[in-house]
Amino acid sequence: MVKGDDKKRAGVVLIVGFLGAGKTTLLRHLLSCERDMSDTVVIVNEFGEVGIDGSLLEGVGEVVELTSGCICCTLALGIRKTLRDVIDNFSPKWIFIEASGVADPKNIIPIVGEFIDGGDVDSLKIVTVVEADLWSARDILGALFFNQLKSADLVVLNKVDLIDEDRLEKAVKEIREASGGSPVVPAVRARVDLEVIKEGVKGGKGLTQHKGYEEGTKAQDFISFSFVESRPLNESRLEKLLNSLPFGMFRIKGAVSFSDRTAFLSYVGWKMELTEIELTDITSSTHGDEKITRLAFVGWGVDKDEIIGRFKACLD
Repeated sequence: MVKGDDKKRAGVVLIVGFLGAGKTTLLRHLLSCERDMSDTVVIVNEFGEVGIDGSLLEGVGEVVELTSGCICCTLALGIRKTLRDVIDNFSPKWIFIEASGVADPKNIIPIVGEFIDGGDVDSLKIVTVVEADLWSARDILGALFFNQLKSADLVVLNKVDLIDEDRLEKAVKEIREASGGSPVVPAVRARVDLEVIKEGVKGGKGLTQHKGYEEGTKAQDFISFSFVESRPLNESRLEKLLNSLPFGMFRIKGAVSFSDRTAFLSYVGWKMELTEIELTDITSSTHGDEKITRLAFVGWGVDKDEIIGRFKACLD
C-alpha cells in the first residue's frame, strides 16, 4: 500500500435527498456522462428490504463492474466497511454514494471524515436533490429533510418542469436561504453536468458543520417493508388503491406485473406514475425471466399488514 504524500486519495460525492426526489436518476445520468469511468466506484443503498435501486443500476450481487468500467456495490456491510473495502481493492479517484432517502447526512459525515483524516479520501462533497413540486409542502417532511438541505454543498432542484417560472424563482431563493447559501442548480430529470459536481462545487461544508441540525432524525418513525408476488395484479384495482392510500404512505416503487405487461411503479408525494419496462430491466439472475411484482414501501404511521392486504386484494 502506498504511504505518505504519494498515496492516491479519492474524492467522495454523497448524494442525499428525500424519497422520490431523483437521487437514482441523478446517479444514472452522471454514470452516462463519460464512456470510461474505470476510476469511479458507486455505492448504492435503499431504505427497504428490496434493493430496487441496485437493480435499476443493472447490478447483481454486492460488487458489479458496469459497462463503463465503473464499479458498483451496495452498502450491505455498512458504510465504513464498504468504504474500506472499495478503497483497498479498487483505489478509485471518485466514490459516489447514493444514500437512502431517509438517511441523515450527519450520520455519514463523521465516517467519511475518518477516511479524510487517515489520508484515504481527499474531499467530501454533498449533493442534495430536492423535488421542485414538493418544496411548497416542505414543512410536513420534518427535521430530516432540512438536515439534508443544511448539509448540502450543492442543491439540485429537480423536476422544475412541474412548476411555473414564478414558483421556480421563489423556490431557488428560499432554498438558498434554507441551505445556508449553497448553490442551487435547477434540473429536469436530474440532468446536471458531471464537471459541475466534480470540479465546480467546493466541498467540506458538512465536515465543518456540526451545528444547526435538529435532533430526532435517526428514523423519524419511518417504516419500510416490501411486497413480492408472482401472480399478476389487476391494473384497474391497483390504480384505485393508489388513489386511496393513507397520507402516511409516502413512497412506493418497483416492478409491477400485470397479465399483459410489466411496468415500473413510482408513487411519491401522492403522485403515481406507471412506466412500461422491459422485463430484463428489473429482473436479476436470481429470478431469471420470471414475471414478478417487487415493491418497496416507505411510510410513517401506517399499518404494514393493512397495506399489504390491500395490495393482495388487487391480484387478478
